[in-house]
Amino acid sequence: MNDQLNPEEREILEKFERGELRRAAEAECEIEAARIAARNTPRKALHSRRSAGPRTRRDEAR
Repeated sequence: MNDQLNPEEREILEKFERGELRRAAEAECEIEAARIAARNTPRKALHSRRSAGPRTRRDEAR
């Protein structure tokens, strides 16, 4: 599983294993709240952030 982590996730795991980070007391509640918030986030809002790049000629024709 460690091979599938991106560099940021690997750094966090390594810090946790070295004892530099501690498990949050209410981590499970926060994780579940984040999952609920993610499910309730409209998909259009997520996609609109991705399309905020430079405009193209095709965009201008609309």
